[in-house]
Amino acid sequence: MKKITGRGKQDGAVAIEFVIVFPLFLMIFYAIVSYSIIFVGMQNLHSVSAEAARAVVSLERDEGGLPDIDDIEGVIEEVLLERGVGAGELADLCNGSPALIGRVLEVCLQIKIDDLSLPQLKLPGIPFSIPHLDTITSTSSIRL
Repeated sequence: MKKITGRGKQDGAVAIEFVIVFPLFLMIFYAIVSYSIIFVGMQNLHSVSAEAARAVVSLERDEGGLPDIDDIEGVIEEVLLERGVGAGELADLCNGSPALIGRVLEVCLQIKIDDLSLPQLKLPGIPFSIPHLDTITSTSSIRL
């Protein structure tokens, strides 16, 4: 008498399970990698904006105790070029120039996600793409 173990009835089951599960794992892995690149970009952008704000403190001041806005923009552009994110190349000032509100200087920098050269993963049935951010923005302020 031949004993049937049921093994012959499951030929190809592993391949079918792989086809079903692999796209999900691939999507999760891509999301982890792409968002980690974005988080590194955010950290670098925040570091650059904080460094640019601190560099303004060393500028010569006028009678009112504030530096000239053109000097401020020049120092910020120098810091951006030193860090390799030159203005117009990768990082841009949010409103075109730093904001001087009273005695507080706000340096706002942004990077467009398209400039990071991240391909976007678009899946059918999902209303957004991965990553689904347009820009990364960082604002640093310092009291002058």
